[in-house]
Amino acid sequence: PYCQDNETTWIDWSAADQDLLHYTAHLLALRRRWLPLAGHWYTGLPDGRGRVDLAWRRASGKALAVEHWHDRALRVLGAHIGRPGHGERSLLLLFNAHDHDVVFHLPAGDWQLELDSTAPRGQRDWSGSAEFMLRSRSVALLVESETD
Repeated sequence: PYCQDNETTWIDWSAADQDLLHYTAHLLALRRRWLPLAGHWYTGLPDGRGRVDLAWRRASGKALAVEHWHDRALRVLGAHIGRPGHGERSLLLLFNAHDHDVVFHLPAGDWQLELDSTAPRGQRDWSGSAEFMLRSRSVALLVESETD
């Protein structure tokens, strides 16, 4: 409770969960760096370079159609953010509400994993490929690798 200035709400920082602190700091740093959802309206239309500002995808990598939004069995989706608030690189924000892992087929390009909500500190090693194993009941953030 916000109104308790006693042992009920005091935090013993010396006994704090270090993984959780690191995870939270990592999330905040990612938000500051990329600002995944900007303060502008997303249209789903391509820009001058042909890059769509926001596209919703199924695990197959194909676009979500209207009927997929009403499919209660659909428990995996991805937001392909072509125009984040900060930076020029595309982001993939992937969600898996299933109780099992799912292979997510990534759009063309090289991707690097920035966040895996199943990892204690939000980070794990992943060798980029065209498929990403999205763990059960998780969120992942992938960032398009810089092109030279």
